[in-house]
Amino acid sequence: MRSLIIDGKQTPAQQESEYDQYQFINLVNLQKMVLPVKLRITETNGTVSEVNFPLVIWLSGGDNIYTYHSTNQLRSVVVDPDWRLPDVNPLNNSWSK
Repeated sequence: MRSLIIDGKQTPAQQESEYDQYQFINLVNLQKMVLPVKLRITETNGTVSEVNFPLVIWLSGGDNIYTYHSTNQLRSVVVDPDWRLPDVNPLNNSWSK
């Protein structure tokens, strides 16, 4: 069993430039099992993106920061939106604004 959290002090970090906006999403594996990860990211304009990460992202450790490029702010981020992976605490798999 494993658990993932989105850890950004209650909000993904944001950094803006004149060309783009960057959202930093910190994925943390709280257990020892390594599995691929799927994120569903919803922007404030309604755009929904899904990003799949292979299990090799965990080979460098239990913390990974994903940089999402968008000109819109995020409305929500959900880890394993299809509930396919074993998880000891599915309540910590989402963030919403």
